[in-house]
Amino acid sequence: MPSYTLEAGPARFNDLKKHLGVSGEMLSRVLRDLERDGLVERRVFAEVPVRVAGRR
Repeated sequence: MPSYTLEAGPARFNDLKKHLGVSGEMLSRVLRDLERDGLVERRVFAEVPVRVAGRR
């Protein structure tokens, strides 16, 4: 479950994917649902390359 993994703090998408052992499509779907429900916050950083982190 991504929210359990995010308890330790913000995490990058690929780090979550590797840690949880799920496909990118599945993780995207779950994170979108959790964000919609207000359980996680998505932050996009203005950097090159783009950095996105999730936070509980």
